[in-house]
Amino acid sequence: MKTRNGFVSNSSSTSFTLMTTEAEHQKILAQLDANLAKAADKLVARKNIGGVDLVMMGVEYGDVQCISTETWDGLDQVPTFEIGNGLGNRAGEVSLNDLVHHYREAVKESGADVVFGSHTR
Repeated sequence: MKTRNGFVSNSSSTSFTLMTTEAEHQKILAQLDANLAKAADKLVARKNIGGVDLVMMGVEYGDVQCISTETWDGLDQVPTFEIGNGLGNRAGEVSLNDLVHHYREAVKESGADVVFGSHTR
């Protein structure tokens, strides 16, 4: 696994951006159970650049929870995950924090190649 980590400190809110190829994203999803994989796939944006299908994820979670792709222009597919869409609001459902945690763990388990940057505030 090739991982690039940014600065991380103790804080109540963490932001991160992840970029990988569609093929590597599918390897990551294969490590998750079906419900988590479906939800995680809704977190990503997609863009084809030069014939390569890229997957990008921008998330801020902790005290603030949002999907952040508004600064990326020309996306082929934008994230469809919405806070309050039922995930994490009832017993047995997953929160955005848990979803991000499981996705990051699946990156490690899958050996997928990703570019990952994070910061806290």
